[in-house]
Amino acid sequence: MPPPGFVDEVGRGLRRALGLQLFNFDMIRGRKAGGQYFIIDINYFPGFNELPGYEIALTDFFDEMIRAAADTTDEADGTQASNVL
Repeated sequence: MPPPGFVDEVGRGLRRALGLQLFNFDMIRGRKAGGQYFIIDINYFPGFNELPGYEIALTDFFDEMIRAAADTTDEADGTQASNVL
């Protein structure tokens, strides 16, 4: 297993580089490459059927994206998010 926090760090880097908010990725660890990790697959809309409680995680994600978009809209036109939602 990768060191604690390593997968999160890779995910944040991919998020910045790819401009994606919702994705997953697969990594393998090479034996002959000095134990380096390699990203072998990136899914821009991953399946969640094996993630326990995925319904809540997915709806929370969409709620967060909607609220962030509303906040951006609010800043542009001076309205409050509570009025938009």
